[in-house]
Amino acid sequence: MKRLILILLSIILIFISVRGIFFSSIMIDDKKTINKAVEVLNNKNDIETIKNSIKLEKEKSKEKEEIQASEEINFFQFYKNTVFLGDSITEGLIDYELVNEYNVIAEKGDNVKDAMSKVDKIKQINPENVVLFYGMNDVIEFDGLNENLTEDKFRETYISLINSIRSELPKVKIYAISPTDVMSNAINTNYRLTNENILKFRNIIKDVCSETNVAYVDINSKISSRVDLYEGDGIHFKYEFYNIWLETLKESILIGE
Repeated sequence: MKRLILILLSIILIFISVRGIFFSSIMIDDKKTINKAVEVLNNKNDIETIKNSIKLEKEKSKEKEEIQASEEINFFQFYKNTVFLGDSITEGLIDYELVNEYNVIAEKGDNVKDAMSKVDKIKQINPENVVLFYGMNDVIEFDGLNENLTEDKFRETYISLINSIRSELPKVKIYAISPTDVMSNAINTNYRLTNENILKFRNIIKDVCSETNVAYVDINSKISSRVDLYEGDGIHFKYEFYNIWLETLKESILIGE
């Protein structure tokens, strides 16, 4: 009898143990299922977030493209009778496709001395407006190390350029763009490229404009504090700079009409 009772108790204990393991397994499985569901939900939220981010970026990109297209059409049309003379900064008008290539006469490293040889080409185009954007390379060229490369010589050459253009195209309107400031790292390109030196040449151009009745267009005051507009070399500019330049110039041309 005792033996039978012991056997029954053993069976009951085994049943209880098995039942506990079974329900623990179910609870573990349930917990895993819940965790898996939470993970899926989180992943779904992450996917939705990514989708929304992509959608937002596409909308921003589309808006930028539409603005650029509108500006480009506007600038192409507005500046069809304008010639831009300058250096590599002016070449950016072609690189960013803001005006027709034939409207730009510019080369990397050009200064006002180089511009003198381009007057015949301007005459062939016969524009209504001529825009001069010099001063940066002139700071390097007219370093004062000999008597032919002084700041006074720069002034004389700038005046000669204006007179030569007017001699060939008496009715043309001339606009001079202010040389722009540089970032501190510009001296890595040339030790002469400091804002102190550029200011001297900017003031010379401003005086020349006053003497020769040429419109002086002050771009520098609008962009000098905008570090975000500069390329890594601290000299050249990103796309947005050219919009500011062309819009400011446009206002000056419209005022002069």
